[in-house]
Amino acid sequence: RDLKLLWGLAQARCAYPGCRQLLVKAATEQDRAAIIGKIAHIISISPTGPRHDSTKTAEFLNSYENLLLLCGNHHDEVDAQAATFTVETLHPTGCPL
Repeated sequence: RDLKLLWGLAQARCAYPGCRQLLVKAATEQDRAAIIGKIAHIISISPTGPRHDSTKTAEFLNSYENLLLLCGNHHDEVDAQAATFTVETLHPTGCPL
């Protein structure tokens, strides 16, 4: 349910402001369609990941409310610059993401 909500409400596009890259590549004569989107956790599920919070349950960490759909470039940027992309700036109620 959560993944369907994520992909559907994001319209299969990167949620990074100003990007909106389509995250599905059309099929070719040789290959099936390709999904190129990456799912990012706002609060990392990994104890060593960006913005981790040990008080959050695994259920919450994998819920729609804690996920963003991003292109590869923005997924990597958001995780590599965790001091810039805080929980407050990434959370849907606090940011245009």
